[in-house]
Amino acid sequence: GQVKPSNSIPKAPRVSLRKTANPTTYSEAGQVVTYTYLLTNTGNVPLTAIAQGVLGGASPADYSIVHILSSCGPAGGGQLASNTTLNPNGTCNIQVQFLPRSTDPANSVRNATISVTDAAGTQTSTLSGTAQ
Repeated sequence: GQVKPSNSIPKAPRVSLRKTANPTTYSEAGQVVTYTYLLTNTGNVPLTAIAQGVLGGASPADYSIVHILSSCGPAGGGQLASNTTLNPNGTCNIQVQFLPRSTDPANSVRNATISVTDAAGTQTSTLSGTAQ
């Protein structure tokens, strides 16, 4: 018999989490820095079971997720948009604000993490800010 070639492409789930800050530096106490995290499905299969972002790490109280402006995960907890599945090249975002507490020592570095869990695993990115 003859062997027919297979045209199937192996499933390759992949995801990236990219961070931008606005402003990139801040100049006065009380100024808010907003981080935008863009979760992108860079694989060739749908990415499912996307959850809302979760703060953790050493100083999560210095940060807050702006749920009303976020679109990763199910609606709820202030999040209006629901996005639990991303097709290949699809994106969703998480907005996080940095505003150090008034009790933080001046010039102290305030680190935290943002984590997003989906069917491919957990993507984590570090947040870092300096109290003024």
